[in-house]
Amino acid sequence: SGGSASNYSSAPSGGMGGAGGFEQEVMMEQQKALIQAVMLKLTENAFDSCISKPSSSLSSGEKSCISAVVGKYLDTSELIVHRMQSGSQ
Repeated sequence: SGGSASNYSSAPSGGMGGAGGFEQEVMMEQQKALIQAVMLKLTENAFDSCISKPSSSLSSGEKSCISAVVGKYLDTSELIVHRMQSGSQ
């Protein structure tokens, strides 16, 4: 009976596309959903902060504002990642 227990424990990592493949797919879908949520929030923030009167095109000031909002977000994200990496080492 000890042999069958070891068979079960090695099955998911056996490379047969079983549970490991499914878990990887779920993680990829979760990452996609997270990216979509971040993009939506960033779009909302940029629109709320930069667009005073929606029209068919963006003014140069609106473009600059959107660029600044996105730049701040990316800078902040990079800082957080570096701090998390430094804290885990």
